Amino acid sequence: MVAGAQFQLAADKSSCAHLRAYVIGDYGSGDKWQAKVAAAMTLLSRREPPDLVLGTGDCIYLAGDESLTGTPSADILSERFDPYYQALSAEFFQCLGNHDLIDVFGGDPAAMIAHTYQSRIWRMPSASYGIRGLPPWVAVHVLNSNVFGFDGDFAEGELFSEPAMEHELDAATEYFSGFQGLKILVGHHPVFTSGKRTYRYQGDGEIRCMRRLREMIDGIGVHFYLSGHEHHQSHATGPTCEHIVQGCGGAGVKQNPRHARRINGTRLSDKIFRFQQVMSGFAVLDMDQHFNVRVRFIGIPAHAPADQFRVIYEYYWSGLDEIGDRSLRPCRQPNDNPRRRHSG
Repeated sequence: MVAGAQFQLAADKSSCAHLRAYVIGDYGSGDKWQAKVAAAMTLLSRREPPDLVLGTGDCIYLAGDESLTGTPSADILSERFDPYYQALSAEFFQCLGNHDLIDVFGGDPAAMIAHTYQSRIWRMPSASYGIRGLPPWVAVHVLNSNVFGFDGDFAEGELFSEPAMEHELDAATEYFSGFQGLKILVGHHPVFTSGKRTYRYQGDGEIRCMRRLREMIDGIGVHFYLSGHEHHQSHATGPTCEHIVQGCGGAGVKQNPRHARRINGTRLSDKIFRFQQVMSGFAVLDMDQHFNVRVRFIGIPAHAPADQFRVIYEYYWSGLDEIGDRSLRPCRQPNDNPRRRHSG
């Protein structure tokens, strides 16, 4: 595997036969909800310590009517991110969300990248990157989904760029090219959603602006796509890939009655919506060298203290062949070819 930005500071896990990753996104604005999820993660880590944490974006929000003046700096991360998660003693590998990138840092990720070299736990060496130091049976790539768009729909209109999107697709394709193990991709914007955006795009639960990413996932056989953006916890299955959304890390999790939500268990021709719930929390992803994978969604009831966290959903795969559902129709345009390998 080769990638344009490889992270060098990560702890070496290359000899591990088992890995445990916590997955969290949409962390909040430094309030009690963010603190409660962070406390629950710390409590669970005492008996089930994570080897790493995979962040699905929006690591920090502005609070209320707050606005930033002057040049955004990593100081806000030192104040509103690091103190909540230091006790986990695990590295957080972050991706760019729309709120942190646009609202907090004005579209420039430089301060977030710089914080990588100032923090004990924060890791974002580039807008997109592959994680090094992992065992040879698993590969994890983090991409910038903010630049994606398709057929007039955009993840974030002010950041959409056809060349940037092509770069992200090529970098991920190259990173996974020829790799025969477990392939995990991390981004902020989901491909499938059972949440408030369910019926916005042709009524079938696909976020249309991410169609190009969906085509790449189907084409190169990504096994897990981890995302946030929707403030819920959900699991959907595509033809080759399991889509995990974790966006309940502390941001607002109030049900929105104006938007219909997909019922758990809904099966369409190209996806299965297995589970969705709006509850603060995070996920635990356990995997081993034999490609046994277990995902658990950890939830904290709204009015309960942090130590009342519980498993609200669990799913298990015993081997790569069980991941995805080959009876589903993969996404293809009439003249599409699989993603080409990046030649450098």
